[in-house]
Amino acid sequence: LTQDDINILNRIENASHRMGILVDDLLVYSHVSLQPHEMEDIDLNDKLRKVLDDLELDVAEKQAVITIANLPVVKGYRRQLQQLFQNLISNALKYSKPDTKPAIVITSTIVTGKEAGTIFPTADAEKKYFLIEVKDNGIGFEQENAEKIFQMFQRLHGRKEYSGTGVGLSIARKVVQNHNGKILAESEPGKGSVFKVYLPVL
Repeated sequence: LTQDDINILNRIENASHRMGILVDDLLVYSHVSLQPHEMEDIDLNDKLRKVLDDLELDVAEKQAVITIANLPVVKGYRRQLQQLFQNLISNALKYSKPDTKPAIVITSTIVTGKEAGTIFPTADAEKKYFLIEVKDNGIGFEQENAEKIFQMFQRLHGRKEYSGTGVGLSIARKVVQNHNGKILAESEPGKGSVFKVYLPVL
């Protein structure tokens, strides 16, 4: 084979790999679109431990420091909640600064719909929600793009800079919607991001 032939084959192989990842992500999105019949009590501390076990190699490679506060038990769908936190933590690891060790902090508090701002209707003002925040010290993004990142196939950075299919955060939002909650993001370029997940206290 000539060098040009080798280059073409490499491009085909890379494209096939990206397509495989995209198909896997779309299958996950399809799965979370189908809600199981009944919710169950889910200890989010257990879910986070399993997620960190799955991401052990990525965490070690990036030398990331992940701090997790005591998390609540919620009513939900086991696999979907694990997928939610897997995507949020993977996202924080992926968009870390090249010269800085990732620092991810996960906390939990209880707020009312009124305290959450305008994201909940007035009728839910007195309802209580677990506010779970996933904060990182990564590259961040412009706040004007905070909704765009949750849309299917939307990317703020080129594939050469950061890998991904543009589906992960769409999956995260779908999972939160399935749990009658809300998710939003706050960020500033160069100063990291915080993803806020609101799940009902039942």
